[in-house]
Amino acid sequence: MLRLRYEVFHREHLNRKMPIGIDCDRFDRLADHLVIKDKHSLRIVGTYRLISSQYSPEFYSQSEFSLNRLMELPGTKLELSRACIHKDFRTGQVMHLLWRGLARYIQECGIDYLFGMASIWTMDPLEVTKVYTYLAKAGHIRKDLDIEPTPAHRFPNLFLDKTLEVNLEEVKDSAVAQMIPPLLQSYLKMGAQICPEPALDPDFRCADFLTILKIANLSKSYEKKYARTNN
Repeated sequence: MLRLRYEVFHREHLNRKMPIGIDCDRFDRLADHLVIKDKHSLRIVGTYRLISSQYSPEFYSQSEFSLNRLMELPGTKLELSRACIHKDFRTGQVMHLLWRGLARYIQECGIDYLFGMASIWTMDPLEVTKVYTYLAKAGHIRKDLDIEPTPAHRFPNLFLDKTLEVNLEEVKDSAVAQMIPPLLQSYLKMGAQICPEPALDPDFRCADFLTILKIANLSKSYEKKYARTNN
């Protein structure tokens, strides 16, 4: 699991080698880890890190965002992080199995909210602003929780208060759409919303949007496809 994360996040995305070939931080000990194994090789080919407010007052997202208002909402919160799939298994089947496992975890633990950071692999302020503008015009932004990046992760020179020309009808074929990773697209289709201001993560050279999904608002198609299959 830790080796898979290293291969995806450090070798594949950053082309960076580390002395020890694993991706690990202090939050791993606070978490449950969902993994998918290949039946033939028995190697781990997909993983998700899950941290529940039932068991931990600390979350990975707090390294970049202030979560006070989110934590004040009634109900149990589950943070999703470190999601990755081996490059040879990105056909959709492994993601489907991860979501089925996550649906079972949600049911068993009585989760009310999912949240976590979704990364856009650019640090260009204009590109990030265009992604934000598209998300805002599509109705995906949630502003009532006043969640902002911590001072150390403020993104300089964004133009979030400016109106940019982003055509929702044409965005599927545009560079803007290509910057929105499949995982974030899945969250949005499920009914997740994005907190307005993204955070800058210079270590991984990306912009992070905080996503929040109230389980009661889970889209019917995803509820039918995942949650009910586990009953």
